[in-house]
Amino acid sequence: MDQKLTLGSKFRYGLADLGFSLITSAMQFFLLFYYTDVAGINPALSGVALMVGKLTWDAFNDPLFGYWSDRTRSRFGRRRIYMLIGAVPLGIAAWIIFSLPKGLTGVPAFFAVLLSFWLVDTFHTMTATPYYALTPELTRDYTERASLTSIRMVYNVVGYNPRCSVDHHPGRNIQWGRIKPASGLERHWRGLWGHRYNYYSAYHIFYQGTT
Repeated sequence: MDQKLTLGSKFRYGLADLGFSLITSAMQFFLLFYYTDVAGINPALSGVALMVGKLTWDAFNDPLFGYWSDRTRSRFGRRRIYMLIGAVPLGIAAWIIFSLPKGLTGVPAFFAVLLSFWLVDTFHTMTATPYYALTPELTRDYTERASLTSIRMVYNVVGYNPRCSVDHHPGRNIQWGRIKPASGLERHWRGLWGHRYNYYSAYHIFYQGTT
């Protein structure tokens, strides 16, 4: 398909990446903090469980779902069927990973972290891998692909921005469970420093991708 895509189509396509980036950034910025300071899980145990999850199932599920998607035939297409099946379970899995019972220790804590991570990772890969593979299938035009990807990345930046802002809240210093007020000068400096690159990146990506 070499035809031009409408701007509305590009924005609708890019919207899905907002959801992916919200989930991914929440896990990257808050998951270990949640395990140790909210759920009360031993930091070493939670770190080992996540490492095991990364080095096992997460190490090869991307090419696996890509392989399955490439060979799938359905009335919804070979990509959309996985997104339709995985979207709702992904949201439920993201809720589960931040809803572990408090006070878990030892083997139960290890498997709670590992299995909940595997659950999120499975449905994230099931939906995200076919989604990103859609870009070259929506159009063969190089400029259109660049524009489509640029708009998608704007959503990605927007999804990461609030998580970064909360994690580095200009009014707080978070130090291993202790939250103390920051000074006025520090709030101002950290706010400017934290936001300027996000908005500059979003503007630059959007401008380059739509001109």
